[in-house]
Amino acid sequence: MKTRAQGHGGFHARRIGRTRQTYCIYHSPSIPQKWVKYFKQGVEDWQSTFECAGFKNAIQARPIPTKEEAPDFDPMDARYSMIEYFVSYVENSYGPHVSDLCSGEIIESHVCIFLNAIKLLHDIYLLQSDAQEEQAHEIGLQR
Repeated sequence: MKTRAQGHGGFHARRIGRTRQTYCIYHSPSIPQKWVKYFKQGVEDWQSTFECAGFKNAIQARPIPTKEEAPDFDPMDARYSMIEYFVSYVENSYGPHVSDLCSGEIIESHVCIFLNAIKLLHDIYLLQSDAQEEQAHEIGLQR
């Protein structure tokens, strides 16, 4: 994933520099409150990967700003990356993005996760696990 993160020599200089602009992914208020910390952690777990590439504090997850904080903020604006959550029977998730055709840099991404994506993960686990593996039969992924 390429972003506008520009460090100070980065990987080739074998040192970590601060990015000029943090790649921020906003999480939708539609995400159940009990899961927000996990979505945030999923985004910020990428920090170590960016640090290996020479960028410190390159990515972070934030809640959508209030109207007072950012009156012009629109979740559908291509300047802002989002994680959306949809209550639906659809067992899917997807992540379209806008990228610079010349450099391959990802400018904006919009990750969409449906409620039943957990059921899909559960079913895939059961299908791919060994029929003899008792843990696969006892597992109860909570929604």
